[in-house]
Amino acid sequence: MSKSFKNQKFCWVLQVAICFSATVVAQGAQLSRGTQWVRSYDFTIMAAVGESGTYSQNMFNSAVYRDMGTSTFLPWVHSSPYELLERNAQVALPWHQLVVPLDPCSPDGVTEKTKALTTTLLGKFSNNTGFAIADEPTRMQMGTIAAAQNWYRQKYPNSLVYTNLNPEGQPDGRYYDGRYDGTTLPSGGYNYSQYLDDYIRIVNPDILMYDLYPFGADGSTSKNFFSNRAIIREKALKANIPYWAWIQSWSSESFSPAPRTPSGSDIRMDVFSHLTYGFTGISYFTYNNLIGAAIINDDNTERPLYGEVKNINAMLKNLGKTLKYLKSTDVRYIPGAGNSLPTGTIQWATGAGGDTHITNISINSTGTENNALIGFFTDDAGQQYFMFTNLKHGASLTPGAASLQFTITFDSTINAIQRLNSLTGATEVLTLTNHAYTWDIAGGTGDLFKYNTGAFVPVQADAMKR
Repeated sequence: MSKSFKNQKFCWVLQVAICFSATVVAQGAQLSRGTQWVRSYDFTIMAAVGESGTYSQNMFNSAVYRDMGTSTFLPWVHSSPYELLERNAQVALPWHQLVVPLDPCSPDGVTEKTKALTTTLLGKFSNNTGFAIADEPTRMQMGTIAAAQNWYRQKYPNSLVYTNLNPEGQPDGRYYDGRYDGTTLPSGGYNYSQYLDDYIRIVNPDILMYDLYPFGADGSTSKNFFSNRAIIREKALKANIPYWAWIQSWSSESFSPAPRTPSGSDIRMDVFSHLTYGFTGISYFTYNNLIGAAIINDDNTERPLYGEVKNINAMLKNLGKTLKYLKSTDVRYIPGAGNSLPTGTIQWATGAGGDTHITNISINSTGTENNALIGFFTDDAGQQYFMFTNLKHGASLTPGAASLQFTITFDSTINAIQRLNSLTGATEVLTLTNHAYTWDIAGGTGDLFKYNTGAFVPVQADAMKR
């Protein structure tokens, strides 16, 4: 996703200077604004819906969108999403407004036309819960982003305000001012870590969100797949804010390198690996064919990916009721025999994440690319959780075809563990055999466990009524 900002460079510089001294408020044990919002609503599952080709707003079928398992509606139309919102009103999903373009010469960072549109939309359509301010900004645009976010926060204090950021692996000039050749970079350079730090410091966001579309038409997966997740997690935890991600659900031959339509195992692995890193909201790009083949066709019929996403979202709804209350403490990689560690990962070892009970993890299935990921969490009461995800995936692999068997062995004090069944939402108490648990996991899928020290944190629906 990318949109150009057609504004004067002078005004970008002015806004940056005005907001340069903005800092993140220290939260300590206090829940941040973003964390309070995440805990107050159903786990965020949304997909970008817009106009393209022969697909117009009046073709949108809100029941099909809702039945895919979404919890939030995201119209990817900034100028006049009236028909989309009218159709969404039929199913009454909470919705977010896309706010672009911005005005770098305004102290509020928002054009008067955009303010008027927001007033009209919120006056006509209830249940707004968020504002997506612009998309993939550069360093030079962050002052305006900050001003716009502050205006929306003050005007609509109950709604989340956020901006989607660029992925790792692009030219440094793309992060700084959008110039890929880097001719205007500062003398000391400018990298992705600086880009994230500047965004957090200048904008003081409610959440940290990014996009990475990792699956290539040649069957490859981005080399930044894990490192991008890791750095987003690191920066967000340090700033005490939740973090979200866009999920690839499109393909196009007009891009270079060309992305592929994810297989069932691909898209599961994309989603569940994010959960394992502690992400608490996801959005699919795209629902309809905005820039290429997506979840539905232009005639509103479902593509095969629709069913895959629907299955994932059903699991997300069950797991998300607990995941939104957890804090990630560590993420570790378990390579299969003969496999190396991907960039940005650390191999699992006893004691990782403060968990001293797990003594061994083994991958019992034979074959290539058999790897796993384990993420460690705690809740507010200090209870320990872990999510274990089968990373096996491929362009032609279904989740079933990529299934693997694993064994986790615990110390002698652990005779049972609990699992939150992602299909039913029920808690299962698993009695161990010789302090070990062996089970099969479908490709790309993750399971959430905790020690038998009490119940999972609230698993009842708790969407806030505003």
